[in-house]
Amino acid sequence: MRQLLSVIIILVSHLTVSAQGFWFTTRDFPGGNKTTFAGIQDSILFVGTENGIWRSENEGYSWTKLLKSSHVYSLYASRDTIVAGGIGKLFVSFDKGIIWDSLTVPSKYPILKIVENINHDYFIIANGFTNEEGSVGNGVFYSEGDLRSWEQRNIGLPANLSPPEHLAVDKNGRVYILLPD
Repeated sequence: MRQLLSVIIILVSHLTVSAQGFWFTTRDFPGGNKTTFAGIQDSILFVGTENGIWRSENEGYSWTKLLKSSHVYSLYASRDTIVAGGIGKLFVSFDKGIIWDSLTVPSKYPILKIVENINHDYFIIANGFTNEEGSVGNGVFYSEGDLRSWEQRNIGLPANLSPPEHLAVDKNGRVYILLPD
């Protein structure tokens, strides 16, 4: 019995130690507090911060600041396109973060989530929180791929609930919205 217990302890401790073997730690991030994170292709990483966007081409070992901006709340990366959400605006790059453009969104709230479906249509959530009102926002917006024109897509969402919190897209292009309880 004692031998069996010893073998079980050794196996469990071995599994626990080896389970963490795949994480890789890099040096300190130079850009301050990180607010969001995305990656494309082979180890090209993007990090949003309180004052801009950073990029790494070597698994996060070194970083270059690409864009000095206001607070970045969300990042979405797909192929060559990088989309970052600010307060009432998006920062967009169509060349892997080399050149950036700022686009206005019809909301005064932070863009908290950005997704793209299989038709290359984009959906965003614009929400915020105030001490007076609690959770506030404009809900879901839709763009037919150009990222310049946006329309609200809140039809069918319960008006008495707080604004949506998250978006997801499945392999068939269906968009899912997570509403608060």
